Amino acid sequence: MATMQKVVAEYQGRQAVLAASKNPFADGVAWLDRELSPLYEARIPILDQGSLYSDLTCDVPYIWGGRFFRLDNHITRLETSCGKLRLNLPLPREEVRGILVGMVAKSGIRDAFIKIIVTRSLKGVQGTDAKDIQIYMFTQPYVWVMEPEVQPVGGTVIIARTMDYDADEIFMRTAAGGIMSIASLDSKPLKDGKLEPITKKIWDTYWAMHYDDAYSF
Repeated sequence: MATMQKVVAEYQGRQAVLAASKNPFADGVAWLDRELSPLYEARIPILDQGSLYSDLTCDVPYIWGGRFFRLDNHITRLETSCGKLRLNLPLPREEVRGILVGMVAKSGIRDAFIKIIVTRSLKGVQGTDAKDIQIYMFTQPYVWVMEPEVQPVGGTVIIARTMDYDADEIFMRTAAGGIMSIASLDSKPLKDGKLEPITKKIWDTYWAMHYDDAYSF
């Protein structure tokens, strides 16, 4: 079973190795027009309909400890999102999978935040054709919503609207941080204001899944 201390310590060790890397792609790598480039040198065409009119969809897979977590599920969800916008994923899913694996190998990043973006085209609405649909992909070092050193003690959350709540434990979940314990809500401590046992058990189980072949590779 994964434990919070072990997961965080191993992550920090991998980060130290990445920080010492001289790889030009260590800060991130982008895939546009079938070419790889360092992330911060990548440029999207100004006439892209996604940039101009938010006519796009995206999904955010990620890698932990050098392993993709539920990548096939993410690609399936992206295909579903494309369908709802009457877009087609412009590459076979197997090719998308292969490109992402190659990008991560090229970068040497072992804990990575990935984004796959599908946009309508470089043409206006009247000139749109299925063959013009664009796909962009990039990967960068893992992004945290709640820093790992905060997670053992729980974070503080302020909600934008008034609500009544009665809970012993609250946690958030996102790809950018996993299971995140909340110790204080709207400046009010929850219970004794620390990581509680049910959230801790879910946290350990969640991160253990990242090393399980049934969910990652």
